[in-house]
Parts: sequence; C-alpha cells; structure tokens
Amino acid sequence: MAAKMNWVGRRFGRLVVIAEGEGRKVTALCDCGKITHPATNNLSSGNTKSCGCLGEESKVTRHKTHGMTNTPTYKVWCGIWKRTTNENAVNFERYGGKGVTVSPLWKSFEAFLADMGERPNGMTLDRIDNDKGYVPGNCRWATHPEQRRNTSNTIRVAWAGEELCLKDIAERIHWPYSALRYLFVKWGRNTALLESRLPLLAEKGYTYGAPDLFEPA
Repeated sequence: MAAKMNWVGRRFGRLVVIAEGEGRKVTALCDCGKITHPATNNLSSGNTKSCGCLGEESKVTRHKTHGMTNTPTYKVWCGIWKRTTNENAVNFERYGGKGVTVSPLWKSFEAFLADMGERPNGMTLDRIDNDKGYVPGNCRWATHPEQRRNTSNTIRVAWAGEELCLKDIAERIHWPYSALRYLFVKWGRNTALLESRLPLLAEKGYTYGAPDLFEPA
C-alpha cells in the first residue's frame, strides 16, 4: 500500500499547505494572507494556484498592449481596482468595504490614462469628493499634503469667498493649526461661529495663550 502523501509545506503557485484537512482537502495559506481549503487534486493539477486573488488580479492586468505595465500610472490603476474589489487587499475595508467603487469606464487602463494622464512625480491619485468613487471628474493627481488635507475628517470652513480646510486657513491668518483647531473644538465644533470670528483672529494675530482669550460669545 502506497504511503500517504505529505502535503504540508508544499507550495502550489501562491499557496503553501499548512495543515492536512478532511478528505481530499487541505488548509493552505495564500501569499495575500488569506486561509483557504483547496482540494489536493486541484493543487496537483495546477487548477488552483491561489485563494482567488490571482484571478481577480488577472482581470485587472489583462490589458498589456499599452507597454506601460511597469509604470507608476499603471500601478495606481491596478491599485484602485484591487482595494475596491479584492476582499483580501490590506486596505479593502477602507475602500471597497465602504462602498467605494471604480467607474466601469475605467475597466480599461487606456481609458483611465486618457482621462487622467500620466502620474506626475511625487503625486498620488486623490478623490476630490470622498463620498464618491473613482470616477471621471472626481479624481485628480495631488501631492501627499493635499491628499492628507482631503479626507472625510477634514474640517472645511468658508474664508474670503473660498471653502478651505482648516490647515490652509491657519496658514493664511498665520495661526498654528493646533491653536485654530483648539478654538474650533472649544466652540463646540461650530463651523459658522468659527467663520464669523476668523476676521478678528486674523486681525489680532496669534501669541502664546491667545486661544484662551477668545470666547464664543
């Protein structure tokens, strides 16, 4: 009688078998971090090479005629599809898990490239309105500071006819951001109140301890 094959430790594509299972199934760890339970005959035949993430990625990367596979722009495009569609992606919960999607118009890399152009050095893809997905008209190439200021937690205030984030306003009136945010919190996160007091804050200027001199009345 032939000895039973030891599957533990063997690699099949992206899968490494970590434990025997029931019947013909084993427990395997995918390179993406997901645990899966493939059948041994599918492993040995080559029909199963990952937890499923390889198939998802192949859908995204099937267009290679553009000659830009290794460029930063192409990697950005792959990234937005991965974090919105692949449940095994490390940041899926922040994107696809929250309902963020990519426009069907951008299933083709060429269409994405035509709309967005190549990624400028030092910039990342930013959604202008974080309540919307990756769609034409809602994306821009932004610097890292610009992107950090454009999050769902960003405080936006009207100033001089513009809607600006609190950090930008702090720079314009020459106040430390931490001091201006302190007042915002002190005044009950009342945006209208802060907007009404901004001219006075700009006029008086900042000195150490100044925030405690301003009352909301």
